[in-house]
Amino acid sequence: MNEVFENLPKGAYHWGRRHRMWEYCIYLGTIKHEGHYYDLGIFPCRREGPSHATVYGKENDQYLSGDLEYFQKGYVRQETIRRWKKYLELIKGEGGGEE
Repeated sequence: MNEVFENLPKGAYHWGRRHRMWEYCIYLGTIKHEGHYYDLGIFPCRREGPSHATVYGKENDQYLSGDLEYFQKGYVRQETIRRWKKYLELIKGEGGGEE
């Protein structure tokens, strides 16, 4: 899904664009919260709603994922939802959103 890696802003993919999570999730950007970096993403292909994809380290097992509705990290969850909504607005504007 993330075919374009060139010209990313400094700080993009803090934990690495080659983390296994980005093979099947949509990257939404990186944040720093309470001294920790999180690469935020979404796995959109679920009937029940999107799953969050939150990478917190370089190793492929250093991530959190699951139902976005029950994600417990307050600010990280809020920022993931905000960025997901912005992403949906952008693709809808390009004719790619759901009707």
